[in-house]
Amino acid sequence: MKVMSRQTDHAPAHLVRRGVACAAGALAMVASEAPAQQPEDHPVILQAYEQPWRLLEYRMPDIFKGGYGATWLPPASRASDPTSPGYDVFDRFDLGRPGAPTAYGTAADFRALVDEFHAANVLVYLDIVLNHNSARTESQTFHAQGGWPGFWSDPPGGRNLNSTDSWGDFHNGIASGYFQSENPGGARYDRIRGDLVALVDIDHSTNHQFIRHPIAAGNPQNIPAGTVRNQPDPTNAAFYPDLALPGTVVVNPAFRGQPQRTFTLHPFNTADPQAGDPVVENATGMLMRWTQMMLDVYRVDGFRLDAAKHTAEFFWDGYWDAAVSQRRRTPDGRMVTPYSFGESTESNQFVYDNYIRKPNGNTRPGESFGNRDALDLSGAGSLRDLANASGFGSWASPIAAHMDNADDGFNNGTIGVLHVNSHDNGSAGNGSSTPPTPTVRQQMLTQHAYILFRPGPAIVYHNFRGIARSGGFFPREGSSVALGLNPDPDEDGQVQFAPGTPANQQPVLDDRMTSLVRYANMVGRGQFFPL
Repeated sequence: MKVMSRQTDHAPAHLVRRGVACAAGALAMVASEAPAQQPEDHPVILQAYEQPWRLLEYRMPDIFKGGYGATWLPPASRASDPTSPGYDVFDRFDLGRPGAPTAYGTAADFRALVDEFHAANVLVYLDIVLNHNSARTESQTFHAQGGWPGFWSDPPGGRNLNSTDSWGDFHNGIASGYFQSENPGGARYDRIRGDLVALVDIDHSTNHQFIRHPIAAGNPQNIPAGTVRNQPDPTNAAFYPDLALPGTVVVNPAFRGQPQRTFTLHPFNTADPQAGDPVVENATGMLMRWTQMMLDVYRVDGFRLDAAKHTAEFFWDGYWDAAVSQRRRTPDGRMVTPYSFGESTESNQFVYDNYIRKPNGNTRPGESFGNRDALDLSGAGSLRDLANASGFGSWASPIAAHMDNADDGFNNGTIGVLHVNSHDNGSAGNGSSTPPTPTVRQQMLTQHAYILFRPGPAIVYHNFRGIARSGGFFPREGSSVALGLNPDPDEDGQVQFAPGTPANQQPVLDDRMTSLVRYANMVGRGQFFPL
């Protein structure tokens, strides 16, 4: 097997591997001639959470009939908590196997699900976590066993780690403790170096060079082996591209202070996975390789980027954008850059200035290389506030709050992914227990009509309630009628399927949301003008 050196710490690039009108108050839409910057025509996205892959595959007829053209799926990699939604990542390269599935199933189940979505003409956007791993663990035993697969924590040996130790691929802290990134007013706050809700934060600027998934013992470039993890395994070759296959030269132009970098990226060998060639790389290079694997091997169509604002800008602009450039193959055989959208809980202007890279209402040199957008968290929050204002709110508030204003001052769909609810900000539930079924009012159908018929990609969130959880984080509720069935018509918070249940308490067909989606697909086009 060939071994290549790969550096990704601000290093020389050659060393790097890697209309229907929806009237609500003084609001209307009209069709007109195309604007100077025509927004991309995105299908409606169904955020499909809390369902094993195999059972979600069975719901494909409902998703197709509902009019959804894309889906956002939860993190597929193995988490530290086997029943968690997946944001406490333990091993990215392990998507589950027979006898040891993840909360959602196995790698084969996931691959079959993606194929089924594609057969239904539905794009697959996978939620990925590149900012952190699972909860920070100081235990000497844990690190002696190998720590997090593929990562090196530089354990001192003979004792537990502490906040002033090196921590290798991760951010360390100071004598008083570790940095945190969720409370700007709290002690030791650091947006980039801080642990998010105590999840160990990856330091993407480190340059510890190892073969991080070794295949043969005795190679001095192998990552230090633990007693359980990070041990040589010949099957790890499947986690690497095949260097014998022709590579693609990717030129990532200078952008936002990052210099131009040139990469040669080889594809994964899907016909012979064991033909992969291990390479020496740092943590950033490994994350680039894993992202490429999800595109080359599992054929996902794009990504939702968790906690994007907590990851240094240079990682996205300088490296990750190159890993995904022209990496998705469309059904007609073209190679395009997959669409992605990040989660960044900051001001719209801050997010646009630092975490969006795609064609938009401005022209910034180097921007068109990427296809990286952001969730419109500000607009979504304002829409929820409006729904909860008992008729005393104003539609002027969400119009002014949308991310879409940040690039050119217009609500024209050039940036920002519209939504009302998500697993973090739902229609019902507090995240600490199974959420109740939301009422129709809580599902905010008017707000959904608004986002579906205005310009820009829009998401409808549906919690399938198919994963049994006993603790930790419980994804909140979304729209329970998103697939054409109202599971709780009497709105008592209980879903009842048992024989003999009174008729007014049994689930009933309900096409309010699916009708909105289908009508938006047919006629939701044109420019948007607040009146």
